[in-house]
Amino acid sequence: MARSIADNIVCKSELPRPGWSLELISDVNSVGLPIELLSHNMPHVFKMADRIHIHRLGRRLCVIDPKEHSMSDAVAYMTGAKTPETMSAA
Repeated sequence: MARSIADNIVCKSELPRPGWSLELISDVNSVGLPIELLSHNMPHVFKMADRIHIHRLGRRLCVIDPKEHSMSDAVAYMTGAKTPETMSAA
């Protein structure tokens, strides 16, 4: 069972210290639980994700590997400035 964490909820609540939410996500993931992180914070997404689901206009456009794509690519896909060359089944 995946655990969903929306960073805008976690990060806006009172946190014990900076970076706490990323540590929590990492700790939960380290025990083998998959994490679904809903975020617009691209540095956090690229730091934590094994794969990134890119959405555009309310639909999944593609799934990318953060090791093979840049943050600029991801934002360009989201905004429609760029089309993924190989798109996963959406």
